[in-house]
Amino acid sequence: MVFFFFFALLGCLQVVPGTHKQPILSHFKDGVFVSAITDPTFDPSKSVHVEVPSGGASFHHVRTAHASGPNNSTLPRRICFTQYCATDAWPLIGVVGPEGYGVEGPVDWERFCSTIVRGSPTLFPRMVNVPISLPFPYERSYDVFENNTQEMAEK
Repeated sequence: MVFFFFFALLGCLQVVPGTHKQPILSHFKDGVFVSAITDPTFDPSKSVHVEVPSGGASFHHVRTAHASGPNNSTLPRRICFTQYCATDAWPLIGVVGPEGYGVEGPVDWERFCSTIVRGSPTLFPRMVNVPISLPFPYERSYDVFENNTQEMAEK
């Protein structure tokens, strides 16, 4: 959800339509997951800006190639991120607690259950044959927003 009109100059979301149906693009640099597409075959020229009015929301498939550009306006960029999934679509790397990204200990079952909007928790996840790539190892000090801004400025 956005809190005021989110337009291109503000660095709104950009997506490449249809990429969720294509092979997985690498997000690794020197063998480390960096939260950004590093695949040399990726062509971002078909990306489109997703401009959203105040109070609006944008939804996209998790595998859709997406990014945001730098904020070239004088306005702050305020946004709220959330995700929805079926209760039987168990996250393969577990559920993390409020300490942050990555599994630091046992699965936080209570946290998982507390995020359910509709339906009931299950101990029987749905497994289907889809391509995946786990984000490990990952670079804790890598800031995808800062590095994305630097990389776009270099182009």
